[in-house]
Amino acid sequence: MELKTSSVRLISLKQDTFRRELLVKHGFPKDVISNYMPATDFRDKFYSDAIDNIHLKYGPYHYGRALSASEVGCALSHKEAYQSLFERGAELGLVLEDDIRLGNEFIWADVEKIFQSLFQTLQRHQAFVVHLGCT
Repeated sequence: MELKTSSVRLISLKQDTFRRELLVKHGFPKDVISNYMPATDFRDKFYSDAIDNIHLKYGPYHYGRALSASEVGCALSHKEAYQSLFERGAELGLVLEDDIRLGNEFIWADVEKIFQSLFQTLQRHQAFVVHLGCT
């Protein structure tokens, strides 16, 4: 199966234009970059009540500590990306953050190779999530 750019969600803070420009330089399709999903940024004091509620409900139970505003925003950004793919009926979806690194370089061809390998695994299972990050 070919990786369709319409099935890719790139999560990026609105102000992080440098990161998106760097991805373009490394061969990421411009339509993936230009249609990025703005990340939820909970570092704003406007969201402090919501963050406190999330800390109380999930932080200590799942992680043994309070979650940072950045962690909460990141999790919600991923949830929105998954929901977007589900709502459009994507058979497969790929969610990336704008700081993706594949070895010393990060190039779109490597992303496509990883996607092809994962697709072969998907054919044997109903659904799965693969975390390629380091944290």
